[in-house]
Order: sequence, then C-alpha cells, then structure tokens
Amino acid sequence: MKGARVVRFYCGLMAGSDQVDKQVYLDVVDAFFPGYTVFETEGRWEGASEPSIVIEVITGADEGYVVAAAKALRAVGRQSAVLVTETALGDSMLITD
Repeated sequence: MKGARVVRFYCGLMAGSDQVDKQVYLDVVDAFFPGYTVFETEGRWEGASEPSIVIEVITGADEGYVVAAAKALRAVGRQSAVLVTETALGDSMLITD
C-alpha cells in the first residue's frame, strides 16, 4: 500500500445535552471506507468532557475524499467540528490469505 496514511477522525458523542448514537458515525464511515478501527474514549471540547470515539482508517484516498467523510460525520453527529489527523504510513502490507 504505497502512499497510504493513517487518518483519524475524532468525533464527540454529545450534541448539546443529547447523546449521539455511535452507530450513526459507523454508518457514514462504512459508506466511505471498507475497513477501520474504532476507539472509545473521552474527549474535551470547550472546557467540557464528553464521551467520544476515534475512527482510524488506513487509506490512500485523496484529501477531498477524507474531507467529505469528515463533513458527513460532523453533520450526522450534529457536531460543531470533527478533528482529522493524518500520519504518513510509508510502505505497508495487507495480508488476506
């Protein structure tokens, strides 16, 4: 997987005082990427703690595709922002057999 990178989406599970169902995020990511890992965690936004998830994807998709996924995540989660980080991965292998 030459040129692949690790992309992480940081998504809060609170929209105001309402809990966001994690599945709405997973449905979006399923539409964009064939596989990913989800980490359940706690984040902070504007001085308040909230349950959160980090969705980690290894992809070679272009920046526009990643931004589209982030915008869709922000919309379904009713979030004011979704943080996206990218880290170059270098050469890697996906072993399927």
